[in-house]
Amino acid sequence: MKIIGLTGGIASGKSTVSQMLREEHHLPIIDADHLAKAAVAVGTVGLERIAQHFGQDYILKNGELDRNKMGDLVRRDEKARRDLNAIVHPLVSDSYFAEKERLAREGHSLIVYDCPLLFEENLSHLVDSSVLIVADPKVRASRLMERDGISEDIAYEKMAIQMPDDQKESLADIVLHNNGNLEDLKKTVAQLVMDFKSKNSEDFKL
Repeated sequence: MKIIGLTGGIASGKSTVSQMLREEHHLPIIDADHLAKAAVAVGTVGLERIAQHFGQDYILKNGELDRNKMGDLVRRDEKARRDLNAIVHPLVSDSYFAEKERLAREGHSLIVYDCPLLFEENLSHLVDSSVLIVADPKVRASRLMERDGISEDIAYEKMAIQMPDDQKESLADIVLHNNGNLEDLKKTVAQLVMDFKSKNSEDFKL
């Protein structure tokens, strides 16, 4: 079984590629963001630990995590970010391996791990090959402005807090450039899948 690590910065098109791999090419996706949200859902050990460490001020009246407030905190406080990661990441890791084992039992030979922080959190060891989606800064900023209704300055601020693409490119096995339209991206993704299938042709199963 081979695991492809899919990553990319904000507005790079990573989520679109992940959707294509799932819906058009029928590859099983393990989504790190979904695992992280599940790890801190109402009633979980993760949420309980967050409340104990950060206080009830970070829990909404309905019992859910106040994601906006927590997000503001970890953006400005590096220690808080590390403390939150120390709570959430082990739980996400456990869920990742459980999901990986489940898919292996089902006979899947090619799995995609959609992980935005694959390089930032030094998680490359979890995958066999890493695929990085990149786009020019102006293209990403334009997408962010249109998607989130924000100014150009805020768009660049959001991009600036992430690991630079050139640093990620030095760590990635494969880099896909997504500066064109959706049809261009579909062709690129289709070729990527074809390449991976050919490498795993002897035991490939969707």
